Amino acid sequence: MNLLLRRRKFIVNRKLQFSLLMISFSYAIFFLIVTGLALFVPLISKLDKADQASKQVFQIANQMIYLHDNFWPAALMCLIVIGLHSIRTSHRIAGPLYRVNMAFQSIKDCVIPKPLHQLRKGDYLQEEYEIINEMIGALRTKITDIQEAKTDYENASDKCMDTINEASRDELVKCLDEITEKGNLLKKKIEAIKIES
Repeated sequence: MNLLLRRRKFIVNRKLQFSLLMISFSYAIFFLIVTGLALFVPLISKLDKADQASKQVFQIANQMIYLHDNFWPAALMCLIVIGLHSIRTSHRIAGPLYRVNMAFQSIKDCVIPKPLHQLRKGDYLQEEYEIINEMIGALRTKITDIQEAKTDYENASDKCMDTINEASRDELVKCLDEITEKGNLLKKKIEAIKIES
């Protein structure tokens, strides 16, 4: 119960969580209807066939009253527990999905996020979370490599531009070779990223 009270916000994805809640309730209500019919229909059938003044009618009526007094409160309690458990369980799905969606939104905005925080104990989507973290890690590495190669290329180009008026022919050739080498490395790193068509 302390775990339930510690979390401040159980509904993080209203549409998903309420959909899951409605599915849980529909299963529970279906079960209660079938169980209720299985308990009450035979008694109603017996009551209908029995002699109105007989002792059997009194016993059947007592059984029905007993069932009504005990079945419906238990059914209501089950619905409450199923509802609370459904919200808690859906939070274990919606919480990770919320973080994943935030990461995807960040990537869409051309900002590579840090790897996602570790999931809480009991959260679902553990394997998917690890794959997404691997994807983010790989993207971060490739983009960092490209940025470093671009910086090296720009530095080599700036260095060459600074010495162009004072450098000898050999120094200029060496400078241009370095720019070409850094440019080829940058090109290679960019081409390492494939875009499916």
